[in-house]
Amino acid sequence: MVLEDRVKMNIMFSCIAEEKSDYDPFITEHAVSFIVNGTMEITEADKKMTFSEGNIIFISKNQIIKIKKIPNQKPFTALSIILPKEVLYKFAKKLSY
Repeated sequence: MVLEDRVKMNIMFSCIAEEKSDYDPFITEHAVSFIVNGTMEITEADKKMTFSEGNIIFISKNQIIKIKKIPNQKPFTALSIILPKEVLYKFAKKLSY
């Protein structure tokens, strides 16, 4: 399954055995990520944040970030859920916001 297919389903599972920091994605939709194992460093503009096992991260849309995934004794693993605006609108409507 290619990355585009995983994003269309709004769920991405990352499993990286070696340190990886070779992309600067433009975030087009809000996302929530749960770090299962390892460490993730996110750099946006001049701010660097580090997240580790058990952290839940909200990543807002319309920004360029650099992500570095660092495994520990086990591969880096994370589960990310993409939150398209249609889903957020439906959720807000149900809650009457």
